[in-house]
Amino acid sequence: MCSEYKVGLICGEKEGEDLGELKDWKMEFCMSFPNERPRTKINFLKSWMIAPSLNTFRNSSKEIQKAVNEKLDWADVLLVDHLEMMQFVPKNCKAKVVLHEHNAEHMLWQRKSEISSFPMSMVLELEAQRVKRFELASCERSAQVWAAPADQEVLSNAGIPKEKLFTTFHLGAEDLLDRNEIKFEGKNARILFFGTLSWDPNLEGLVWFLREIWPPLKARHAELELDICGKGASSVFVSLLKRMDGVNYHGFVDDLEPFFQNSRLSIAPLNYGSGMKIKVVESLYRGLPCVTTQIGAESLDPVMDALSIAEDSEKFRREVEYLIEDFSLAEKKADLGRKLSREHLSWTAHWKDLKGYLSEL
Repeated sequence: MCSEYKVGLICGEKEGEDLGELKDWKMEFCMSFPNERPRTKINFLKSWMIAPSLNTFRNSSKEIQKAVNEKLDWADVLLVDHLEMMQFVPKNCKAKVVLHEHNAEHMLWQRKSEISSFPMSMVLELEAQRVKRFELASCERSAQVWAAPADQEVLSNAGIPKEKLFTTFHLGAEDLLDRNEIKFEGKNARILFFGTLSWDPNLEGLVWFLREIWPPLKARHAELELDICGKGASSVFVSLLKRMDGVNYHGFVDDLEPFFQNSRLSIAPLNYGSGMKIKVVESLYRGLPCVTTQIGAESLDPVMDALSIAEDSEKFRREVEYLIEDFSLAEKKADLGRKLSREHLSWTAHWKDLKGYLSEL
């Protein structure tokens, strides 16, 4: 984008994030401000008093608002990445607004409420309704809404005109496609999970896997090991992992390549959430078979044949075992995943689509 347009960036910055690479790009300006509040009960109550949703409150910032106001006249198009950032778009904004949705956000809360017990289910349902109101109002204010196919369907059913909705994919590190093939035969049986563990869908999905699927898997395959990579795990959860047989927690790792090389497959055991799952895409890019759920495979219709999809814990266990026990099946899934990803989930091809959308503004 920077090579074809004049681009300026204003963004929030979480603790520990390194935005140095962003600031090396050829942008007109790049400004970042700390803006994340923790997800606590107190902040949840505060959000009900002064914000349209918990996440908008957590990401609010006077500094970001001031920077946006000062740069509004500079921009012809305001590309708003993530729903929470719509709070910084003034009502009198003259630039064309493009909202890039990473999820149908209200659906994430709705699905969470449906698998929770009372009274938490009621609290989450109320938050889902708050988020939905803000999400629909934000879509109505936007000239275009970019979203993955499954999220477009949710937004359309909620009342957003289909002509406002444009297909986008949330892709991963495409250079993974250029690395050498992973060989499965003769390797120890290892499973890989990678993802941010402060993100509730990741954490709860992993807990489900560890409770329902890992014990029978380990009982049938004594040599099996599970590697878990990801930041954000609580100290209580880390202590639990350390007591589990065959489970290895590595925390955040700079380079996943050694884990890709040593694994037979990856897992994405997601029971709620929305949007495309980058962890699934990057497994396909790297040529690592992936076992996931229907939620984990949302909006990935072009590469569905390369995934192993399970509806329940028993099916999930069987799909993992198939890939552990059958080297040829694992290699076929890996090769197909890379082939379909090159054809359908390429940044190069997708950039042509995005330029086309911008040209319509």
